[in-house]
Amino acid sequence: MPTHVPSGWNLVKLTSVAKLESGHTPSRRRPDYWNGGIPWISLHDSGALDVLEIHSTSHTISKLGLANSSARLLPKGTVVFSRTATVGRATVMGREMATSQDFANYVCGPNLCNRYLTHLFRYMAPEWKRLMAGSTHNTVYMPVFQGLQVLLPPVYEQEAIAEALGDTDALIESLEQLLTKKRHLKQGAMQELLSGTKRLLGFSGEWEVHRLGEVADIRSGGTPSTIRPQFWDGDVLWCTPTDITALHGHKYLQQTDRRITLHGLKSSSAEMIPPLAIVMTSRATIGECAINTVPISTNQGFKNFVPFDLIDVEFLYYLLMAQRQGFISLCE
Repeated sequence: MPTHVPSGWNLVKLTSVAKLESGHTPSRRRPDYWNGGIPWISLHDSGALDVLEIHSTSHTISKLGLANSSARLLPKGTVVFSRTATVGRATVMGREMATSQDFANYVCGPNLCNRYLTHLFRYMAPEWKRLMAGSTHNTVYMPVFQGLQVLLPPVYEQEAIAEALGDTDALIESLEQLLTKKRHLKQGAMQELLSGTKRLLGFSGEWEVHRLGEVADIRSGGTPSTIRPQFWDGDVLWCTPTDITALHGHKYLQQTDRRITLHGLKSSSAEMIPPLAIVMTSRATIGECAINTVPISTNQGFKNFVPFDLIDVEFLYYLLMAQRQGFISLCE
């Protein structure tokens, strides 16, 4: 609950300014309930909930399916909120739609701007995490939404805030598109330069072919026993694939989420990797690389490369990145 209410704002029960609606899934045993003309939002559409409005869905239901279930046809402008699995995603319906039971939906009244509520729901991510329950799928149950209180400014200020945040979203999207374009250009340059197809000015001569084991010491990782507390929470950085994906494409790794003790290191197949080596994921997510700037160990989901003398670690990093599809093909 907010500790400060700005002048002119009010702390209100959300259902006093919007009608709360749930969703439902028609029987899968009835083909005539499906593939109709009514868009039906499900968890298959969770990615679409990151945009300002949703206009199409992965599945549709028929009028018969709507009539024989607890699903409701909700009006254009309804705020749809994912309350199961992908909790916290929200958007506005761009047309009449229905949803599954995995969503909480608010039909906004005249004193509530639907775009403002969408941004507010997205901003409340830490609060949703606190309110989640369930062991299999994280869920925020419907009674939470029935009693939910929010801070609301006057509706004209809500609209101004929503417009400002919408402009920021548009700027972020344009920057992301530019970044994607630059990444494609970089990928093309990597392919040309690292294959020798294109040579930098002033360089000529033949390249040599070497095995990876001839340019770097290849080391693996391991996991100490998780039932031995003395193996954990020590001073040795211990990397998992999650630490690499959390870098979001950044090159250098200098911290990990978990640590092990020296006793844990020596009691497992984990190895100490010196600084300025390359850690590369080799299971599930394959070929994601990072250069560790500090001594580190990894779990068994890695192949780690400690470059030999006269081998440039940055060059080896890009070389491995360019070979990612090749690594993936070896697993098929």
